[in-house]
Amino acid sequence: MINFVKNIIIYYVDKWKTPNISDLEIKDEILKWEAKSCFVTIYKNGNIRWSAWTIKELNTSLAKEIISNTIDAITKDSRFEELKKDELNDIKIRLDIIKERKIYSDKIEKVNPVKNWVAVIKKDYTKLSVILPNISATIVSGKDLISVLSKKLDEEFKQEDYIVYLLETEQFTDY
Repeated sequence: MINFVKNIIIYYVDKWKTPNISDLEIKDEILKWEAKSCFVTIYKNGNIRWSAWTIKELNTSLAKEIISNTIDAITKDSRFEELKKDELNDIKIRLDIIKERKIYSDKIEKVNPVKNWVAVIKKDYTKLSVILPNISATIVSGKDLISVLSKKLDEEFKQEDYIVYLLETEQFTDY
């Protein structure tokens, strides 16, 4: 799976265009036929540098979803400049395939941030944020999630204003 993401990145920075499925070698045929959503996170020097995700699959196959999210991560993550070819040797990749997603209605303070993904979407769809499990030594309790979400969302996080998802994923990394 990680090699698939790497090949997407290499194709894009070589040709400056998004690859089609037919442009890439796909060893796992299930990627072509199964629709799932995913997160693509790319690290540089140990820090998150680019990411993109979907909470609900938008494409007809996981391969298309991975292609879309990989390209969005390296070109549309507004927090960072677009990935450059000379940065390829400095990156590490994490791919999370969503196995289960459920709306969480209990208090967010009860979430275990070492174990659980949290995705929040404002009910008017103007803001969204994700916190990966075990992402920081400073996020050890559900209470910590509130302050981190407030900072990431650039407003006080009030759970009643958001749809909160807990996610379970299958993770692939090259680190």
